[in-house]
Amino acid sequence: MEESLQMFLKYGVSIMDKDLISGFIINEFSSGEIRETYFPMICQGGVADYSEMVHSIGLNYITQIGRTIEDIVSISECPVIQENKVPREIRADSIWFERNNFKPVLISEFERYENTRTKKTKVREKAENLLIAYHQLNRDLQVVLYVTWGIGLAVPQEMDSIKALLIDGFQFKGVWLCGIDSGKTSLLIFHAIASNVEGKLLFNRWVRIH
Repeated sequence: MEESLQMFLKYGVSIMDKDLISGFIINEFSSGEIRETYFPMICQGGVADYSEMVHSIGLNYITQIGRTIEDIVSISECPVIQENKVPREIRADSIWFERNNFKPVLISEFERYENTRTKKTKVREKAENLLIAYHQLNRDLQVVLYVTWGIGLAVPQEMDSIKALLIDGFQFKGVWLCGIDSGKTSLLIFHAIASNVEGKLLFNRWVRIH
């Protein structure tokens, strides 16, 4: 796998492969090479937990991962152009496209988790948005990536229900939206654990949930 990832970075590929792309993402979250290169503040100095600062860095980090891949164009805060009309306007935190035909390859959300009803509802809503967007794009994506983050040492128990929603599906406006087809699309779910060091947040633990 390591040789394939190195070739992927250096030369790109002509056909988007879900396992290769997901493997590249998994490897990056573990190694942090791109994170340390382009966003050193979340690895070393730390960032203030102010307004949407962490959210902005997180979604742009995911977009930057895509930009290191030769045949991919990635855009932050990008609206989903609906091919299959499922009635909700979705603007994903990051969407990756094939360079030669602008076909969507990956959709992603990056959302904060806190132990409050409001934030738990928001975390679920973002998961729903990913599945709705997946259907809006005719279930034709290589990867669906959901990253939550929080301050502390544990992965929230609620992530089990988020995982189930994305795998099994949910009912939306009276219509059942089936879960992600693992034969065609890789589902990746991560939780980034932030440590608070002298009032600044560091992000060096990215735990894979699925």
